Amino acid sequence: MDLLDLEHELSRVRSALDSWSDCKQQSAEEAKDSHAQFLQDQHGKMQGMKMKQGQMESAALLVKQRLEREQREAESLQDASSSLRAEKDAMCKRLIALQESLHSFEQEQLHRETEAKKEDSVKQKKVAALRKALSMYSGRLGLEFKQGTDELLLEMTQIQASHPQRVFKVAVRVLPDNSYSVTQCDPPVEKLSQLVQQLNLSNSFGDFVKGLRREFSRLANS
Repeated sequence: MDLLDLEHELSRVRSALDSWSDCKQQSAEEAKDSHAQFLQDQHGKMQGMKMKQGQMESAALLVKQRLEREQREAESLQDASSSLRAEKDAMCKRLIALQESLHSFEQEQLHRETEAKKEDSVKQKKVAALRKALSMYSGRLGLEFKQGTDELLLEMTQIQASHPQRVFKVAVRVLPDNSYSVTQCDPPVEKLSQLVQQLNLSNSFGDFVKGLRREFSRLANS
């Protein structure tokens, strides 16, 4: 092989090496670009994942805050409900106590009214008995009566032999306990308290009038 052929062969080999080198370099560049794109894609995915994670964390925080707020509201409503329930129970107890007091008051008033009616009935009966007795004895004993505000005034004549028209007086009152009391006696007699005591024991007004007339007669004619 002469020198010219050798130069041609070297030139061919050099061209082949350059072509192989360019190919390898292009492949390397493409691999580099591909790797860079891969890294960029991975970075984008990581950023997307981080963004989604941040959104999820924000959403979770909002949900947590909402749940905490609703829990506080529920606890507040529970406290208010307990307070209202306690107030309702207290009002029910107070109402029951007032109803019992009202019932007791009504029963007491009914009892008082009943007792008052009984007392009025007894008083009316006693007044009626007084009038009946006065009517019975007025003709024979010269007895007259006058109705006062809350007492009866008895006036007797035909007692003193020397002065038949002389008037002897006694005033009788019915007390709240339905007993008799003498508020006036003219002239006074010694046994008046005994006569009043016997009247309250026997409730016989006729016997009282007769006994009082005897005492008046004994005093006037002695």
